[in-house]
Amino acid sequence: MRWIFVCLSFVLAASSAARCQGRFGKENPHTYPLGGIEAVGEVLRGGYIKVTSVAAKGPAAKGKLCVGDVIQKVGNKKLAGDGDTVMVVFEAAVEAAEAKKKGKLFLTVATAKGKREKKTIPVRYLGSHARSCPEKCKKCDAILRAALDSLKKEQTGDGQFSKQAANMNHAVATAALAGLAWLGDPQGWKRYGRNINNAAEFVMKNAGKERSMGVQPAAAGGANWNQTNWSLGYGAIFLAELVKHKKKASWMKALKRMVDQIAANQEQSGGWAHGPGGPNALGYLELEIMSNFTLAGMGMAERVGLQVDRAKLLKGIQWVKKCTSGGGVAYSPKPGQAGHGDPGRTAGAYWAFRQCGRKGRDTDAMAKFYERGMAELHEGHACATMHMLNGALASALISKKSMKAYWKMWRPFFMASRGVGGAFDYRPNKESLALGGRTDRTWGPAFVTAHYAIVMQLGRGRYKLLDTPRKP
Repeated sequence: MRWIFVCLSFVLAASSAARCQGRFGKENPHTYPLGGIEAVGEVLRGGYIKVTSVAAKGPAAKGKLCVGDVIQKVGNKKLAGDGDTVMVVFEAAVEAAEAKKKGKLFLTVATAKGKREKKTIPVRYLGSHARSCPEKCKKCDAILRAALDSLKKEQTGDGQFSKQAANMNHAVATAALAGLAWLGDPQGWKRYGRNINNAAEFVMKNAGKERSMGVQPAAAGGANWNQTNWSLGYGAIFLAELVKHKKKASWMKALKRMVDQIAANQEQSGGWAHGPGGPNALGYLELEIMSNFTLAGMGMAERVGLQVDRAKLLKGIQWVKKCTSGGGVAYSPKPGQAGHGDPGRTAGAYWAFRQCGRKGRDTDAMAKFYERGMAELHEGHACATMHMLNGALASALISKKSMKAYWKMWRPFFMASRGVGGAFDYRPNKESLALGGRTDRTWGPAFVTAHYAIVMQLGRGRYKLLDTPRKP
C-alpha cells in the first residue's frame, strides 16, 4: 500500500540540520502530528514520544529536534499514559507557548545516541483562544486561514490534488471538500475564486466516472469495486452549495446530471452501495453512510431549484429509517449489520434528513443519540475524519448549544491535529492502531485539512446550505 503523509513537497537539504529531519512518506500507523511544531512522533509504551519526522524550516527544526529523539518531558511534566492522554498534555504545552510573544516550548529528550538533552522550540505567536471561540477568535482564524492557504498551495492547475490522490473517486471527493472549505471563507471568492472554479471544473468532469480501479460488475464474475457513488455524493453537495453562492448554468446542468445518476444508482432496497454493479468483493451491497451523502446531495439540489426523483429520495429515507433503532443508525438493516448504532453515522443521517426537509420524532431521536455519543466520534469505523465532519454538520443544525458543546469537546483534538505548512493531519484511533493503518492516512493531508477547515467554519453562518436546515 502506498502511504501518503504530510508534506510530500518538502525536499530535505543535505546539511547537518537536515540530517535531523526524516522524510515525510511511509509513516508508522501509530504516529501523531505534534500539533503546532511541524513534527511527527510515535507514542511509545509508557507515554514517551519518539520523533519520526521533522519538517524543514518548521519550529521543531529550528529548535534542533531530531528524528530519533525521545521526548520524555514537556516543561516540568513527565509524559505518561496512552497516545491520546499524552497528546493532550503535549498540545496544552504548545498552546500555552503560542499564547506568549516569543513563546518557547521546553522539551527534555533522550537522543538517538543515548544522551539526555534539553531542547527549546521557538513556537509561532498566535495568542490565546477567545471566550467565544471559534467565533471572533483570532487564533482560530489564523489557523483556519493557514489551512485554506495550504489547500491552495497543494491544488494543481486542473483543480485536483494529484500528488495526494489514491484514485479518481478520492480525487473528486477531495476537490469537492476543498471547494466547500474555500466557500466558507467570508472572502472566499476574492482569495480563492480561481481555486473554487478549478475544483468545480474537475468535479464536473470526473464525478461518477470510474477509471482507475479496474471495475468489473460482480455479475460478470469479477470483483465489483465500483465506488462512484462517493464522488457523486460529495460532488453534488459541493455543487449545490456552490450554485447557492453563484448561479451558473453549467454548474446547474452538472448538478442535475449527478443527482439523476445518484437516483439511477439506488439499489432496489432503497439504499446505496459504494457504486452500482452488485455486491462488492467483500460480499456486501448497501452501506448506510453512503446513503447520507447521496440523500444530502439530492436534498440540497432540490433546495437550489432542481427537480429530483422524489420517489427515490423518499425510498432512500425509508431505507435509512430501517437501519435505525432507538435513534442510533446502524451499518445496514441486514442481520449482523443492524442494531449497532454509531454516533458518526447517526449525525450524518440527521444532517441528510434535515437537508431533505425531514424533522420530527426520527430526527429528534437521532439528535439525542448522537449528542450522547459525541465523545466517540473519532472512533468511527473506516474513516474517522468523515465522522468528525458529520458530527459538526449535525451540531450546526441541532442548536447553538450543540455546536458549542462539540467545539468545547473537540477543540484540543483539532489543535493537536495541526501538521505541516498550515495543513491538518490524521491522528490514529483504536481501530487504526489495531489494523495497522487506515484510509484517512493514505488519502493525505488535503483530505483531512478540507474536512477540518469546514468543521471550523460550521455554526458561524458561513454557508448558505451546509449549516442551514431546510424547513420541513
